Amino acid sequence: MRAPLSWIRDFTPLTGTTGEIADALNQLGLEVEEIDEPGRDVRGVVVCRILDVVAHPDADKIRLADVDFGDGTTRVVCGAANIHAGMVAPLARIGATLPGGFEIERRKIRGVVSEGMLCSPRELGLGDDHAGILALPDDAPLGTDVREVLGLDDVVFDLAITPDRPDAMGIVGIARDLAAHFGLPFDAPTPEESAAAESIDGATVVVEAPDRCPRLVARIARVRLAASPDWMQRRLTLAGMRPISNVVDVTNYVMLERSRPLHAFDLDRMAGRGIVVRTARDGERMVTLDGVERSLTSEDLLICDAERTPRAIAGIMGGASAEVSGETREIILESAHFAPHGIARTSKRLGLRSEASARFERGVDPDGAGSGADLAMRLLAEVAGADVVAGRIDAYPEPVAEGGQGADPAGQRRPRDRSGFGASELAAAATGHGGGAGSRRRRGVRVGVGPDLPARHRA
Repeated sequence: MRAPLSWIRDFTPLTGTTGEIADALNQLGLEVEEIDEPGRDVRGVVVCRILDVVAHPDADKIRLADVDFGDGTTRVVCGAANIHAGMVAPLARIGATLPGGFEIERRKIRGVVSEGMLCSPRELGLGDDHAGILALPDDAPLGTDVREVLGLDDVVFDLAITPDRPDAMGIVGIARDLAAHFGLPFDAPTPEESAAAESIDGATVVVEAPDRCPRLVARIARVRLAASPDWMQRRLTLAGMRPISNVVDVTNYVMLERSRPLHAFDLDRMAGRGIVVRTARDGERMVTLDGVERSLTSEDLLICDAERTPRAIAGIMGGASAEVSGETREIILESAHFAPHGIARTSKRLGLRSEASARFERGVDPDGAGSGADLAMRLLAEVAGADVVAGRIDAYPEPVAEGGQGADPAGQRRPRDRSGFGASELAAAATGHGGGAGSRRRRGVRVGVGPDLPARHRA
């Protein structure tokens, strides 16, 4: 679990050094395997705007870009096809350093001197994308250190989460423990609960295997897919996830923040305008989002459309046949509670593990299904201009009993604070024994000073 410090600070005002916070996490049983400072090796890279792009006089596949970096203008040679006049991009000036110890020098390329380099995401240590130059927000101030614009001055704690701490698979759970440890305020508001109904906007939900899926909440929104805002993309990237689109990014954002896996289906591709949850038939097959055809057994749980066609392997991975795309105009969002043992068995048998299955295997709180869906709808309205349909379908015929799935390891259902986490956990965190794991040794920890960053979003 990768936990950016700036995200943790949305919920509690941590002011300690990186080393102090790492020590606290280890005492709480959240073992710090590594501390990542993404911008540590990036120096001398600033925001620039491309003024003009002209052909290279002696090469077909590279061009010359005139750029304004705030304090002046210069010319660089660039081979990326996506650059254009008006684009805002990272400029590594002469003397700049990049990850891997790479230092920028004045170079002559096919007879033309390049006074720096425009950078791709990979060159800044932001992943493997080297297909083009990274586009920065149009309003980024020219000459600004790119680390500030991209959040590279953040600190990310890479944590080993034990099976008995499903709550710590979300930023809110980690922030709650740290707040209790340091005696700080903690606030993780939840959105106002939507009204439940048997059907909304003509859509229905039928759960045929309530022992495997005790609760499923569904909500509907009309959307238009586009890129998510820069602040959300930065947070997802720091947490180890690739931004995809505003709809998918919102579901991943809620999962990472609240340990609440969600899945959005293209409602126009869900025959019968509804969801049926059932077990698979032996030998039944479906193609998952990774393009692999899976052979299923009666032990596997499926999310189907109203005509019972499989659209997802429940709690593990969606199917290719109903995934959201650029043509999606309406989604049905699923927020469910699945029995952990069933998810674990299917995941192991298929050799298919996902961020969602890692959480469902540990046992997410069934009481958070509604608030997770509602938070996603609020975010979709904010970042995607979604038209959210009022109300929700809440298939929860028999609330999970104390000591059932979603209970703590001792078999007792925890009393909840308004963030959805237990008061007993707060007390345990304050004594340094959260999760019962005790103090654990740090491995490979690089210690520095954690910056006090402004919050990008308040949930």
